[in-house]
Amino acid sequence: MFKKFVTILLFSFFALPLFAEGPSIALPPAQVILNECAANNLTPVDFAYAKSKLPDAIEGKKTIVFVDARPARNYDMGHIPTAINIYDAKFDRLFPEFQKLGYPMDVEIIAGVGRPCPMSLNDLKQFKAKGYTNLKAFVKGPVWVEGAFYQEVTEKGAKKYLADGAVLVKSTEVDKFLSEGVDKGKNIVVTGSSNPKENYAAAEKIFNAGYKMTFVFNGNL
Repeated sequence: MFKKFVTILLFSFFALPLFAEGPSIALPPAQVILNECAANNLTPVDFAYAKSKLPDAIEGKKTIVFVDARPARNYDMGHIPTAINIYDAKFDRLFPEFQKLGYPMDVEIIAGVGRPCPMSLNDLKQFKAKGYTNLKAFVKGPVWVEGAFYQEVTEKGAKKYLADGAVLVKSTEVDKFLSEGVDKGKNIVVTGSSNPKENYAAAEKIFNAGYKMTFVFNGNL
C-alpha cells in the first residue's frame, strides 16, 4: 500500500507544469498558461484572432510573425502557415537566424499552435528578455493543427504524408481535383507554384471544400 502511495505521489510531482527556462515537460491546463501570461505581461489570443492575422503574414508584412516553439519533428508535420520554427529548448541557438529576418522590436509575435503550450510560453519569455514588446500567446480556442484550418508542412512532412497515401494536388489544378470527388477523409498535399501565396490560396479553397486535413508545401516535390 505504501509503495502504491509513493508511486502515485511521484507521478503527481512529475505531472506538474514546469516554467523554468528551457523546454517544459508537461502540458498544463489553459488557465495555468493564462495566469502565466498575466504574470509576464503577455497577451493571450484565440483562434479567430490568430487567423485574422494570417493574411498579413502571407503578404510578408513585417508587422506580424508566427512562431512555432515545438521540436522540428512536430513542426515538419503541420504548423500555422508561414510560422517560423524556434524550438524553445534551442532558442539561443536559433535566435540569430530569426534576427537576420529583420523584424522590428515591436513586431507582433504570436507563438503557439492552439494548445495551452508551455513551450510557446517559454519562447515568448525569451523574446521578452531580448527586448521584443508585442508578444501574444495563442493558447485558446480549437487547436490549429486538428482540422481548424489548413496547415503548412516542410518537405520532410510532405513526403511522409505522400508516402502514407496522401493525395498530391497542384495549385493550378484545384478545380479539377474538386470535380473528382476524392474522399474528404484523405490527407491532401498542395504544392506546385513558385509563388507561396498561390499555394496558400489553393490550400484554403480545398480546405473550405471540406478537406479538413489539407497541407501546403511551398517547394517542388
